[in-house]
Amino acid sequence: MQGFGFLSAGRPLSFYLFLVVINDKVIHFDKLILSSILDKWEHQSESQSLGINTGCGEHSLGSPVEQEFPKDVTLSYCVIRQKSRVCDSELQESARRRLCILESENKDIVALFNELSARLLSILAEKDRFILTFKTVEEIWKFTTYLSLGFVGRCLENLLFDQHFWLNVSLVEDVKIQVEVNEADLSMMYLDLLLQEGPFFTRILSNILKNEEEDVSICKDDLIMLKDIGKNLKWEATSLSTNETGLLPVSAPQALLYPFYQWFLKVRAGDFNGCKETKQQHFAQSIGTGTCIATVDYKEGEADELRFAKGEKIQIIGFLLSNLQWALGKSLNSGETGFVQIRHMQPDQFKTLDAHLLFLSDEEKSSLITFKKSDEQHCINLLKTLCQSDISAVYRLDKCKLREIKSESEQGDRLHSASANHLPSGLAGLVCGRNIPDINSSKSKEFQEFVPEPDQLDEPKFCIDLNQGGLGDPATFDPLLLFLNQEEYIVQFKQFYDLSFSFVGSTLYGVTEEKEILQYLEMAREIAKRYNKHWAYSRICFLLGRLCAKRLRFSQARVYFEEAMTLVQGTFSDLYLLTALYVNLASVYLKLKMKEKSHNLVEKSATLLLCIPCHMFSSENELEILNIVLKKAMIADDYLLEARVCFLMSKLFLEIGKSEEMLPFAEHLQFLSNNFGSKSNIVPVNVHLILSSMYNKKCLPELALAALRLAQPSSSNTLFGSLQKADLVMEIVSKLNHPGYCNCEIPTQAAFYLQKASSLSTGVTNTIIQRDLYFALANLYQQYKSYERAIDFMTKSAEITKCIGDGGAFRISLFLAWLYLLNNQPVVASEILNSLLESSLQTHGPIEQGVVHNMLAISLRKKGMLKEALENCLCAIMAAEETGIKHNQAIAHANFGSLTLCCKHLTLPERYLRNSLNIYLEMPDCSLESDCVQVLLCLGQYYVDRGLREDGRLNYELALLIAMKSNSIYCQVQALEQLCSFYENILHDKQQCRIYYEHWLMLSQKLKDKEQEMKILNILSHLHLSFNTQRLSLDYTKQNLRNFIDLGMHFKEAEAWLLAGKLYYLMEKYELVELYFQAAIQTAQQTENLHFIMKLNEAAGDMFYNGPREREKATSFYRAGAVPLARMTGDTDAELRLFNKLTELNIMLNHLEQALEYAIAAVRLSINTGSQLKEQIAFYRLATVYYLHQQYEMAENYYLKALSLSPYLLQSREEAMYYMKVYLRLGDITLHKLKDAHDAAGYFHLAFAAATEIANKQDLFNICTRLANIYKNYIVNEDLHLQFVQQAKALSTELYKCKHKP
Repeated sequence: MQGFGFLSAGRPLSFYLFLVVINDKVIHFDKLILSSILDKWEHQSESQSLGINTGCGEHSLGSPVEQEFPKDVTLSYCVIRQKSRVCDSELQESARRRLCILESENKDIVALFNELSARLLSILAEKDRFILTFKTVEEIWKFTTYLSLGFVGRCLENLLFDQHFWLNVSLVEDVKIQVEVNEADLSMMYLDLLLQEGPFFTRILSNILKNEEEDVSICKDDLIMLKDIGKNLKWEATSLSTNETGLLPVSAPQALLYPFYQWFLKVRAGDFNGCKETKQQHFAQSIGTGTCIATVDYKEGEADELRFAKGEKIQIIGFLLSNLQWALGKSLNSGETGFVQIRHMQPDQFKTLDAHLLFLSDEEKSSLITFKKSDEQHCINLLKTLCQSDISAVYRLDKCKLREIKSESEQGDRLHSASANHLPSGLAGLVCGRNIPDINSSKSKEFQEFVPEPDQLDEPKFCIDLNQGGLGDPATFDPLLLFLNQEEYIVQFKQFYDLSFSFVGSTLYGVTEEKEILQYLEMAREIAKRYNKHWAYSRICFLLGRLCAKRLRFSQARVYFEEAMTLVQGTFSDLYLLTALYVNLASVYLKLKMKEKSHNLVEKSATLLLCIPCHMFSSENELEILNIVLKKAMIADDYLLEARVCFLMSKLFLEIGKSEEMLPFAEHLQFLSNNFGSKSNIVPVNVHLILSSMYNKKCLPELALAALRLAQPSSSNTLFGSLQKADLVMEIVSKLNHPGYCNCEIPTQAAFYLQKASSLSTGVTNTIIQRDLYFALANLYQQYKSYERAIDFMTKSAEITKCIGDGGAFRISLFLAWLYLLNNQPVVASEILNSLLESSLQTHGPIEQGVVHNMLAISLRKKGMLKEALENCLCAIMAAEETGIKHNQAIAHANFGSLTLCCKHLTLPERYLRNSLNIYLEMPDCSLESDCVQVLLCLGQYYVDRGLREDGRLNYELALLIAMKSNSIYCQVQALEQLCSFYENILHDKQQCRIYYEHWLMLSQKLKDKEQEMKILNILSHLHLSFNTQRLSLDYTKQNLRNFIDLGMHFKEAEAWLLAGKLYYLMEKYELVELYFQAAIQTAQQTENLHFIMKLNEAAGDMFYNGPREREKATSFYRAGAVPLARMTGDTDAELRLFNKLTELNIMLNHLEQALEYAIAAVRLSINTGSQLKEQIAFYRLATVYYLHQQYEMAENYYLKALSLSPYLLQSREEAMYYMKVYLRLGDITLHKLKDAHDAAGYFHLAFAAATEIANKQDLFNICTRLANIYKNYIVNEDLHLQFVQQAKALSTELYKCKHKP
């Protein structure tokens, strides 16, 4: 369900409100009933359609409570499968991610909702919602119209689905986006805006009696206009049916009218007021045809009215519309024809057409949905524009050395601009087929796309020569009068009745000035009158009246029309003349405000206008009559009459070239048609094609695509119709200005219609059409790198070509080989190319042979056959030079240079690449600049490989400049990729690298390439971190963080939160660090990956652990976060690592009790790991904790345990250093703490041995000093004492010399 309750399929507008106004302010709403219970659509009054059967007494006012109007509404969407009617969760998630990407730069979304006449306030991407608001009633009117027609969901499809979605035709057919709005809020906002903008219209839901003299009495279902006049509890109300004005209680139950009705009744309804309009009760249906029985005797009346007796059978001519006053009927007794008042008849053998939704004739429907007559040659010409390719004349550049960014189709198939035979596209015209004049007005040329081609008729022509002397002779006018004096209508008369006055210059030629034509016709009128040429006289008077009305001489026109009316009134042999005469005279009466004369004539004119199918308009003034009838339909609540009037008004507006004014009526016609078809699943009218063309003309491309998507297949279920739609799609998409979109490309949305056309082409006798359709589809799919599908279609095209034998086989086979190359199938491509090469020697010239040789060289290169590739490339060069085609010469030289570069040749690559570059620079064609960029990049790579860095840099930068000059984003990206790699890996210039990465970032954002953007943001963040510019690094990190959040990339998001926290730590903003770390951990928890969560906790703790401040905060991340997760996952190594860090941390913080606890736990874990090294480290840390805890015996014991786990042979200097330090620590403990000199001496001797391995003189000096002290003061041994003293002195001398060495 979309929008208001009345906007849903099968539901008219009806939401009911009861309100009290005090001091001009709405402060109380008793009840708001939305039309949410309407499941049975039948054309009834708005209140009846809701099934309301309660009296208004049930709706008491209650106590006034102030009610605020909503300021916004919520629009939500859901991706559903139309066949199963269930939500497609995968596509829903894809659309959500796409919306998250667009949310950060929401200009595309804002532009879309601006096109839909809504104002975007915010986006709730994770909840699949948009928050919208409206400032005027017109905005709500347009938006709800688009909502009700299903355009909003279709527009969101173009926004939220990527290009690959549109290439899957079966998916496109089955998937739709269904949208919903908050109906109550939208309804209340609508009411609020209506109250602000002045008088508005409602329908009364119950009889209102007159209580006071100034009150007004109103019947149920009356339409009224309400106006706030400042009285507390009453409106000023004016009945539209009786024109009575008085006061109406605010509490009266009323239905607020749909916005279209509000607009029409304010702007177009005028002030025409007839008799009270009531629904005809004896005709239960609104429209029908057949026979009726007269219920009264009717013998008196005007000449054009039928006389009949009671019980007489009357055949209805055309339609009977029950809410009109008159119908046109023919007496089955007398055979006479005339107007009959509908109230004087009752149905007999009466076929009701409303049940079959036939408010238009078949011909009228066809005028809405039919394209021009299918033309086989036109189809061929259109397909040629889709299949144009230079594949058989222009060489292809081998790009396998460069990263493929842009689709190779850009250098491959170049679709040229449309030829003169390109299918025109414009607004749709509304004209009927049989006996209906064509629209030749210059204003309506844009509508000819939808107008059936006219039949070629032999039209009589009459020359007007006022200078001819024989004009006084009546015989001069005989041919004209003889032609005009026919009683019956003939097709040649149609020019007299059309809007464009086409009889001037065609039937009547020789003069162009209207004064001369008037003079000539006046003379012909006198002759016709004199010789009693009754029909010629009346038709000439009609033409004179039309010409006078055109010149705004309405009084004179009235005279002529009344004169003609006296001649033909009561005769119905030429209904076109009678209709035109009645309608024009009624229009003139309305212009001259002659209400007494106009009322009856307007009613009869309305019958002729609406009840006779395929009406031919003759005056723009007929709009005034249609406005009156549409107002009558609204008052009578007759939706079928309303639909027929909207059809005629749409048709008339298009014929006079006023498409802007036609649009509301065409939209309303489609809205009504959709509602009619909601129950039977048959939509009687489909004007979506016309709406699409009109939106396209108004530069509303999203709406144009949406309307085109909703056009029923039956409306254009032909080969030509499908091709016409594809062409319209290309025209529309070209206006969307998507980044990177090239006008020569076929948009993906056209795939649906091209495939429909291909399925319809099987029945076409001309197989060229079928072949070209497959070629166009292959061309489309290869543009978007869907090479498998492209190969399938091109293979079908090749198979058909074999049967045709028109010379197109070479081009198609060559394209097929190129597709295989693009799909990395060089073996198949080589087979095709070799067969082409054999055939081209006899049947094709040097251009074709050169193309094959060049492509074969690329294929052989991919196969690794470089020698054979070089031979073919040389053949291609010679063929290009023979033909003198510079472009081919440049490509061939470039390909040869690239091949020799692969062969590691020293000089040839430079020679051929420079030759190619020189040729390119001599050519003025800007479209070749992308190829020039490729050559420069290849040449730059050659120089870099040879160590010529400066030459390489110049070529890379020149490539970037040319790409920027040509405004080619993809070529710029290629050049930037090479430059960034060059400065980063070759020159190691990070500053210059940063500049190019920043430009690359800007291009990625233009292309909406989020993956590349995130990579570059990450690189820039780390670059600035290395520059110590943490603020800029933080900015890039936060940009990436937004992307990760939008795309739901929780792993990356958690890492970005962590990095941002680290940057804040480096910036010394400690109050934010823990906040960001916690956000990182919470995001990681959403992944439910315990290892990842543990890693994040440990990394957060490491930042504090390794930092200069607030180290104690690391404990919570280690102990409360990482350690439990390590245990849950059974990661013993991680748990051991964490306990070691906790031990060290608590030692640094002098928390020895906790350090001892963690050290013991680490030892226990290390034993279970089976790693001797980890066990050794754990025992060493435990010994250190005991040492700091002054438990020296335990410390000695665990130091020795750690030493026992060491290898027996020293394996490195670092290991010897470890031994020395441990033995020194043991010596100090035993000497000073345990008072065991002998053990101390032993430890010091072992330390001395380890120090000797290191050969560190300072360490040796320190140990010798300690040993000399022991042997002097603790263990008296003069010899050893003297020995170590002498060594110490020698070492001291050497140290002194080293210290003071100049």
